Amino acid sequence: MVPLTSLREPLEALQSWQRRLLLIAFLLIVATRWYALAPTMWDWDEAQFASGVREFNAGGHHPHPPGFPLYMAAAKMVRPFVANDFRAAQTIIFLCACALFPLAFSLARELRFSFTTSFLAALLFVFFPNVWFYGGTAFSDIAGTATAIAAAWLLFRGCRDPRAYLAGAVMLGIAAGIRSQALLFGFVPLAVASWFQVRASWRRVVAAAVLLAAIVGGSYIGAALASDSIEGYQKSLEGVREWVRTIDSFLAPHREPLETIADDYLLHPMPGGRLPLIVSALAIIGLIGAMFRRNLGAWLAFGTFMPFAIFAWLMLDLNSVYRYSTSYVFLWALLAAYGAELLATPLRRWQWAAQVAIIVLLAGRAAYWTIPALRDVRNSESPTYAAMQWVRSRVPPGGAVWVHGSLAPFAEYDLRDRNVHLARDLHALPRTAVPWNAFFVSEGVLTEAEVTFRRERTRLFEIARRRYFETSVVRVASVWTFDEGWYGTETDGATTWQWMGRRARVFLPAIPGAAILRMTLNAPGGYESDAEIVFNGQTVARVRCTGEPFEGEWRVTSRTDAPNELVILSSDVVNLKAKGIAEDPRDLGLLLSAYSWQAVSH
Repeated sequence: MVPLTSLREPLEALQSWQRRLLLIAFLLIVATRWYALAPTMWDWDEAQFASGVREFNAGGHHPHPPGFPLYMAAAKMVRPFVANDFRAAQTIIFLCACALFPLAFSLARELRFSFTTSFLAALLFVFFPNVWFYGGTAFSDIAGTATAIAAAWLLFRGCRDPRAYLAGAVMLGIAAGIRSQALLFGFVPLAVASWFQVRASWRRVVAAAVLLAAIVGGSYIGAALASDSIEGYQKSLEGVREWVRTIDSFLAPHREPLETIADDYLLHPMPGGRLPLIVSALAIIGLIGAMFRRNLGAWLAFGTFMPFAIFAWLMLDLNSVYRYSTSYVFLWALLAAYGAELLATPLRRWQWAAQVAIIVLLAGRAAYWTIPALRDVRNSESPTYAAMQWVRSRVPPGGAVWVHGSLAPFAEYDLRDRNVHLARDLHALPRTAVPWNAFFVSEGVLTEAEVTFRRERTRLFEIARRRYFETSVVRVASVWTFDEGWYGTETDGATTWQWMGRRARVFLPAIPGAAILRMTLNAPGGYESDAEIVFNGQTVARVRCTGEPFEGEWRVTSRTDAPNELVILSSDVVNLKAKGIAEDPRDLGLLLSAYSWQAVSH
């Protein structure tokens, strides 16, 4: 067994060819981090971070509590030199993403892994799809990861170097000032380093504790003071805690059982097709090998990264697992590289070549799998950003816009000079108070949409949080209020549709003068039905519907003082379950797959 006291021994100096190899790899990796830079913000947290750069107020969720104070402070320092607030936050993440490779390598070396294993572990880590992707965003995770790894490296180095020990305590404070959970990464390194340092000088250990507490405490006290009010900051913190307890954590009543989601957090904490299974298999081999070989470094790495992995499994949102896992997947990369070293041991003098081949192939496969997703991001504006800019170009400053609550941070940032109203649902708008020609912006695909912005649900859908891949803008006059007779909206993510029974009713907004009513209807496949279209009590059409879509268009006169009533009658219904065709027990009359209601242009 390698004794703990080995951490006090200096590392063997790198040879010149090793330093050159590290420099070349670092420069190439920096270029790949540049390729990952997204042109626009996309997700909820990014909008809150951009708002925090512009005007910090964690009590008002700019950004959300506890405020990520040191991340926001760094972004504010960068802001005068970049184009906008999003770019300021993204620049910090980009710099941290570039630093991951040398930091991960340095930590692995400090844990007494070989040069080859340390190099390959860092290489594999930075090309995991989620690590590469999130290095081009404005989320705080990569900054928290880089500073946590830096803190662990300095603290383990601090077992023999007093200055590195104090620097590690400072860096751990910085990491926790970015994300408070970073303290989970520092517990084992700080405890081990302090065990050595307390024998030489207990004052040094006290100084390290004071530095750590001062940075963390000062960061969050500063965040509270920089917010609109300390009371508001505290109230927002309580709200976040309640949200985590009732929605995200294992205490939430509707969260999936821990044993069901354990594999998402612990067996394949990165996307990439079959890549996670291979990496996890190698990591398990590495962990078992570390047990038999009594590899101290592997177990110290396990103690450094696993606490946060368990915390994420217990407490954090399953929909964002690949973002949170960027903080701890270096453990998988390190153990996988060590596992490859063990597998290649029988090859003796060709051991290093076999180990290099295994890990480089995995890193290459990860990069090849990820590039199409990054290309999608590079070549398009995000749906949320595009929708907000579309509205800005059509609604003058001071004009009213209605926005679904899920887009509130984007509206607060991009539509700050517009009169924004939040609404929980498109069909719950107060129609008497909303102008007929006003816009409503919502996440998702809406059939009534005047325009829908999309990102394809391909590989990117497997990496990013599965939200905001579509954003729709609807003119309020086009909104259909589905009343009796409908079975509810169904969707496959790209399109939506509604089934009705024998009779169904819709209310359409009042608009000035003539209007065009359009619908696409069809009967269940293999069946026919006659449809009668009744508008405000008058039959406007009778049509025969089959399994093929029928596209109808009618010009009618709208009411101006009350909603219009549209009734659709089906001459027949089909129960697929009763006929033994499918398990659907509903009586299906007609399928409405597309519809619109628009004023006639003059």
